[in-house]
Amino acid sequence: MRAKNEIEKDILKKEKFVIDIEFTGLTRNKAGKIVADYLGGTIEEAHDHYDSKIIKAPDGRKWKVMYAGPLSCQTKINGEVVSAGRKFSCALVSPVLAYDKDISTLQELVRAFRKSGGFTNDSCGIHVSLNGIYYDVKKGGNSDDPRVIEVGEGVKKALEELGWIK
Repeated sequence: MRAKNEIEKDILKKEKFVIDIEFTGLTRNKAGKIVADYLGGTIEEAHDHYDSKIIKAPDGRKWKVMYAGPLSCQTKINGEVVSAGRKFSCALVSPVLAYDKDISTLQELVRAFRKSGGFTNDSCGIHVSLNGIYYDVKKGGNSDDPRVIEVGEGVKKALEELGWIK
């Protein structure tokens, strides 16, 4: 019999999902340019409260780099982590993705952020929506319903095994 989290990992590979990855170390302008350059897309300013950068990919899907709220904003100067202003609060929000088609793109974007100075700290999180069901990976679930929390923990473990989170 297969382990529960093996089944959940297989489910993750088949489901469509949206992911929101919070990070710091880069400005939203720089992060938006990284996404546009990697995808071969164009950047548009949303002119909203979140200082969103909308990146339209050649396939028509829209990615977003936006203000991630009150993160502990930091950057690196000469290799040393220092406090930074709110322009270093970033979230990459994907369009609807499919694991088999899109995981390599997502992984390469994260690698490009890291290579350019992006990083996470304890204030950052990852939020995943699977077929319209929202899971906060940091907290384990989005409701007081114990079934949702249990599934959320399973999703967290499966995401860790897939290498999406540590």
